[in-house]
Amino acid sequence: MYSSSSYAHLECDECGGCDGRRQVSADCAPHSLGSPGSARGCPEPSPRQRDFVMSTSEKMTPVAPHSEFAQVIGCGRCSIAGDRHLLRDDAENVPQPGYVGSGYSVSRVLLVGQNPGTPKTLAREDLPYTAALRALRDDPSPAQYEALDSLLEAFIPRWPVHGSYFPLAECGLSLRDIAYCNIVRCRTTDDKSPGRATIANCTSTHFARCLAFLEPRVVVFIGKWAAEHGAGPVQRAGIPFAFMNRQRSLSSEGRAANRAEVIALVRGVVGDITRREGTPR
Repeated sequence: MYSSSSYAHLECDECGGCDGRRQVSADCAPHSLGSPGSARGCPEPSPRQRDFVMSTSEKMTPVAPHSEFAQVIGCGRCSIAGDRHLLRDDAENVPQPGYVGSGYSVSRVLLVGQNPGTPKTLAREDLPYTAALRALRDDPSPAQYEALDSLLEAFIPRWPVHGSYFPLAECGLSLRDIAYCNIVRCRTTDDKSPGRATIANCTSTHFARCLAFLEPRVVVFIGKWAAEHGAGPVQRAGIPFAFMNRQRSLSSEGRAANRAEVIALVRGVVGDITRREGTPR
């Protein structure tokens, strides 16, 4: 879930694993900054379980993170019968809900990737990670959520989101200030692009719930693929968004311009949270 080589297959343009994708339509351009989202604030977090018993919407009951995460991990809507590239079992290949930093309730910056990658450089860490996912699925309690969160905190500093994938420091953020999820929550063989049915299921169910649950102030898609498949729901929700263009063919000037655009959007919406009194760092 949380590194390009092991936990997050963030952008198939980078690895060359996905061919034949449609282009972004003009009415759903991922570089659009959209319109400002809701101005309503977040409820006060409870101690460390906290994280969120955030309101989701007028039509949804507020949910706690352990319940929301367990629902994702236990999802069984998709199977290899409908997506031949899907990796789905009850052992190492369970759906992955994402990550919510301890300071997210202040910044509410959501990063969105493609789908979880197969273990490579962090293969050793994958076993306890997927075990913690299964434990939360089987016992959706605050204690199991905290165990998963603690495990992630131990290795997430190696996550390359704070390197070339996303200008974390330049946006005035740390890893604990952001949340992360994927459009599709399951791994695929050889990190291939998920099938249409899988994308439709995950987008309409888990991604829609994620947006309502987390109420982000701004969304940044990591790669064009994620933007193509996630910009619609974000735009309809009135949330400002942009995407990190990771295409290999992009010129250095184009990459710098894209990076500057994302930084300007995030800072413009969130501001410099490092100067806010009481913000956990």
